[in-house]
Amino acid sequence: MTVHFPNFGKFLKRKASDIEEMEPPASPEQLAAAEAALGVRLPEAFARLLRCTGGLWIRNLDLRSHNRFVHKDPSGRQLLTEGMLCFGEFGLEADGDQVLFDIRLPYGEDPPVFYYAHEGSPPAVRQLAPSFTDWIESLPRSPVFR
Repeated sequence: MTVHFPNFGKFLKRKASDIEEMEPPASPEQLAAAEAALGVRLPEAFARLLRCTGGLWIRNLDLRSHNRFVHKDPSGRQLLTEGMLCFGEFGLEADGDQVLFDIRLPYGEDPPVFYYAHEGSPPAVRQLAPSFTDWIESLPRSPVFR
C-alpha cells in the first residue's frame, strides 16, 4: 500500500485498530470478474488500490465490493448520478453518502472523484478531488478521521 499510496498506507498503519475490515488483495481474475459484473473497466488507480486490498472499511469509509455499482434507475427516471460508478460509501456529511467516478465521460487511468450527498436539500454531486490518487492520499487529513 505505501508504495502506491504512501500517505494513505502510513495512515492505515497508524489507525490499524480503527480498521473494521481489510480484505486480501484482489487477484487479476477477481478484478476481471468485477469489471465484467459492473460492465465497465475500473480506472487503473482504483485497481491499484484493489491489488493492495480487495476492500477496506475504516470508520466512515467503506470501499468493500458490495458498495460498487453503476447508478441506473430501472424505471427510466434520470437520476442525478445516472451512469456514475459508485466505488464506496464515504460519510463526509451523512451516512450512506457515496464516492463516485463519472464513467459517462472518458475517465482515464486516474479520474476525478465525486461525492454524492444524498441527504442534502437538494441532493448534490460535487467533485472532491481531481484524481483518485489525490483523493485517497488526502484522506488522512479528512475531518472524517479526526
